[in-house]
Amino acid sequence: MEARQLCYFLIACQQPNHATAAKELGIAPSTLSTSLNLLEEELAIKLFHRTQQGFHPTKEARWLYSNAEIILRAIESAQSYIPNYKDAPLNEITITSSLKFFLGRLSKALSAAIGEVQSQYMDVLFSVNFQFGLQSALGLRTLQTNASETDQTIHIEYKSPDLEDGYEELPIFEDQWVVVSNEMLCAPTGQEFSILSIDNMRALDLTLPRLPDNLMADALNYCKENGLGVPSNSEEDIGSLPRLCQSVEAFAFLIPASTLSSRLGQRKLYRYELETPLISQLMARIASDHPAAKSLVKAFSSRILNMEESHVFNPLISLRQIHYFTYVYEARNISLAAKRLRVAQPALSSQIKKLETNLGVQLFSRQRGGLDITPEGHIFASYVNVINEARERIRRDVVAISAQRQSRLRIGMIPIIDNDSPIVRAMAKTLCKWKSMYPNVNVQVLEGPNDLLQDWILDGTVHLALVETAPVQGGRIKLNGAEELGLVSHPEYQGVTGDHIPASALAGVKLVLPTPVFGIRRIIDGDLASAVNLDIAMEVNSLATVIGLVRTSEYATILPLAAVERYVEQGILKFTPISGMSIFRNTYMTYSNERELTVMERDFISILRDKLDISAT
Repeated sequence: MEARQLCYFLIACQQPNHATAAKELGIAPSTLSTSLNLLEEELAIKLFHRTQQGFHPTKEARWLYSNAEIILRAIESAQSYIPNYKDAPLNEITITSSLKFFLGRLSKALSAAIGEVQSQYMDVLFSVNFQFGLQSALGLRTLQTNASETDQTIHIEYKSPDLEDGYEELPIFEDQWVVVSNEMLCAPTGQEFSILSIDNMRALDLTLPRLPDNLMADALNYCKENGLGVPSNSEEDIGSLPRLCQSVEAFAFLIPASTLSSRLGQRKLYRYELETPLISQLMARIASDHPAAKSLVKAFSSRILNMEESHVFNPLISLRQIHYFTYVYEARNISLAAKRLRVAQPALSSQIKKLETNLGVQLFSRQRGGLDITPEGHIFASYVNVINEARERIRRDVVAISAQRQSRLRIGMIPIIDNDSPIVRAMAKTLCKWKSMYPNVNVQVLEGPNDLLQDWILDGTVHLALVETAPVQGGRIKLNGAEELGLVSHPEYQGVTGDHIPASALAGVKLVLPTPVFGIRRIIDGDLASAVNLDIAMEVNSLATVIGLVRTSEYATILPLAAVERYVEQGILKFTPISGMSIFRNTYMTYSNERELTVMERDFISILRDKLDISAT
């Protein structure tokens, strides 16, 4: 995913077809199509519905649009401010709204207004947060905001008595409601838009899409005062209109005109103004003393009254360069950063040089002992933090969206030596029962050490993972009671006599243990190695090889009895409890806490816990 690719994507969302979008961007339609296809493939998300009338963005596209705009706006602001940096701090102004994000006239006017004002106030970075957003529709967690009266904030809302909070209020726009339908509801008048009388409206089954509560109240009061029937509520939102156009069922939505976009003119839609008008006042409540705040409201008021226009971003720096800058900024050393990035040092130096050239400033001062950060470098880091947060949000949300749409369940689990152990038996029975419930869902089980499994959870490689230490990050569900660890050896191993071995005696035992990427090694290092000077002869991450070494009678290892119970019963191995101290292993099912568990994931965990015959803790 690159900045230029996101720029193409934003314009494609605003235009009725790729040919029009490509013309506005000054590129070939094939170039645009290739870029968008690659973006869809990378994110594994469908961004456009393709119909005979053109392309229209999916809900996922509207989600990506709002995040991509944050990235591109930060890049645009950095490109303007960094070359003209005058040792002044970067001012961030947050624009919040309870409105849902639509690719309509309102959002396009706001984007254009921000571009206009940022060219005047280059020290200001605007961020937009539409709180009544797409999180619930896509199965994402709703973002929480902590805006207070001391924040540099502009609140954009439709006027409501409930919003009297002492903020300075400025009017933006009188938003006239319209009816939008896929059928002709009255005879054409020769005007730009036909007009519906109250009598016309009484004959309609009006529908209200999902809107904020105060807008819903405006619409219901209007219908009541004019003797109209109570409109039905729809789970569809205004952004679904292009898709609904393909439906054979008639609809008539009562909606604020600003939520519509001119791109809908390419669809089979009819827009009707109301003879008896319904108007909702859009207001700005300002909690910022920066002059850019009022300038933005003024520009927004002007832009929303004019013809729709797209704001075309022109990123000169790449997300790859920003990624490299992040590592160099943190390491303060090119060689160390290159090592962490796993790239050649000359390639990294070249990208940083290109970044500095495109910004027209020096971000790092090269010294004998490393790098010093220039003032411009520090201020650029403020922009990079905003960009990286948006990129991480995209990465995290893609995992969550994929999970909600999943046709596959990927499960990670720690290696188990004994294929007849309680965990293996429970896992096999769980998979069989769960598959009978979800026969059309593909299941993948991946094996890996504890640390790798937790990394897989964070990057979305697996949806669930069975691990043996409580994860630092992510959600977790404890699966079983504690399993006591003991010494596992050959029955004739000379270092073990009796039914127990004192913890202190382990100092004379030649041990084969996995490396600390395995959770069981961390348990041993934390509980045992701190009290006893263990003789770790070898570190082997293949548990099968560990058992092979133990069977030679020269080495021993430390495991729970359940892991080798069958071998012990057959007399192949011996399990000796450790006296003087108790060491236990717990197993957990972990998952990403950046999203809600899906129904199929909850069912899997529930079945597994039942098969293990345990209770929740």
